[in-house]
Amino acid sequence: MKFYFIITLIITLGLISCSEESMNSNYSANSFPLKPNAFIHLPVGSITPAGWLKDQLTAQANGLTGNLNDFWPDLINSAWKGGDGEAWERGPYYLDGLVPLAYQLKDEKLLKIVHEWMEPILGSGRPNGWFGPEKNTDRWPLAVASKVLMQYYEASGDKRALDILEGYFRYLHDNSPDWPDDSWRGVRAIEHAVTGYALYRITKDTTILNTIKSIFDNSFDWTGYYEKFPWDSAAFADKKIPLNWKADGLTAHVVNNAMAVKYPGLWYQQSGDEHYRKAVFEALQKYDKNHGQIGGRFSGDEHLAGKSPGQGTELCAVVEFMFSLQNLLEIIGDPAFGDRLEMLAFNALPGAMTADCSAH
Repeated sequence: MKFYFIITLIITLGLISCSEESMNSNYSANSFPLKPNAFIHLPVGSITPAGWLKDQLTAQANGLTGNLNDFWPDLINSAWKGGDGEAWERGPYYLDGLVPLAYQLKDEKLLKIVHEWMEPILGSGRPNGWFGPEKNTDRWPLAVASKVLMQYYEASGDKRALDILEGYFRYLHDNSPDWPDDSWRGVRAIEHAVTGYALYRITKDTTILNTIKSIFDNSFDWTGYYEKFPWDSAAFADKKIPLNWKADGLTAHVVNNAMAVKYPGLWYQQSGDEHYRKAVFEALQKYDKNHGQIGGRFSGDEHLAGKSPGQGTELCAVVEFMFSLQNLLEIIGDPAFGDRLEMLAFNALPGAMTADCSAH
């Protein structure tokens, strides 16, 4: 397995309520044929952190996020910023935390680093819509980079980011599905919908919705997975949970599960089918029953590992679970998602790193 590192240690959440009867006119919201969401995500930078949250974000800025770029070779030589080094997911994952952190804190040092990374990415678009390092041919890191570009656009207003995103979704629309079950891009394919729906809210281009439907129809069926849920406590007790990086093992990987719990909810916006909304609650119930642990998380080191407190949980999984809950709260509006998100933010998240955010 290729190691990856998520720098996003705190997720800043801003939501305003929305309903069919009274659509908000100040921010981009779902419009037909998408279902209205319970809340609208506020753009990066529209809320100023204070108190405990500002302290945590400042620790992150003074810790790994603000300094990793100076000493980790995969970032120093990253192909994402024009070097000859790593060209897959590490650069985009770093930016996924760096960009919102820099703009939330209005930190000049971090904003300078953002500029050093974003300029090469903004200039990397190809005529066919592909972007990023020349030597990367995998769609997965582009899913992460797309999320980065949308956050950067929200915070900076730089329309070059929208141009890259529109080109990439045009590429996905014009090219055949490529989401094999034995790949990261396959089991995580629906992650594209997070940015895709945000882009549709801005452009109202219905080909984006067609693209998301194609991804949903041609990638791993997480909704069916939750209905059958093969990796329950009995599978764990009988040592049947696959500890590999093949197609079956990828469905047991804790980070994939933490990301996928939002996938039926994401698709619910477009399908309007209650079947998918219910699948989210079924997923959470099965995670808690079979792998739930104190602090609101479920086990995984690196695969689902039962309820024993002796089993760990990846920091990556905690962060991705938080992001999933943020999306589900926005879409469905059940306060239980917010409660769980808060529990993770105050327990599992700080418990997975040093207090100064300098190390795991």
